[in-house]
Amino acid sequence: MDRYCSSCGKVIDREDKFCPYCGASTDLHEVPPVKTKSKNNKKPGKSRPVAGLMGVLLGAFGVHNFYLGFYFRGFIQLFVTIITSLKFAPFMYIWGVTEGILILSGSINSDSKGNPLVD
Repeated sequence: MDRYCSSCGKVIDREDKFCPYCGASTDLHEVPPVKTKSKNNKKPGKSRPVAGLMGVLLGAFGVHNFYLGFYFRGFIQLFVTIITSLKFAPFMYIWGVTEGILILSGSINSDSKGNPLVD
């Protein structure tokens, strides 16, 4: 059975009086290692069905891009739709529906931070 430093949690020899890693005095207790946080700090992603349906239903306004964190794309879709008094809304809608289908099919599979979309 391994012996661990009570200060830093690294494996040490049974004969060591001081930890060779952190210099702490070792005691005779068997201490489990200190748990460190995972380096993968990614949060669970956004919902794929929600993002896809937003693209299909509200694609002209870029709502799905705002939801996924692609604010510039969402702003372009919203701006063009509103500033042209809905004249170009059909084109923005086609763009949004296309992205919605790509999201639902899995071709677009992450949000703006790289977190995977969840089903």
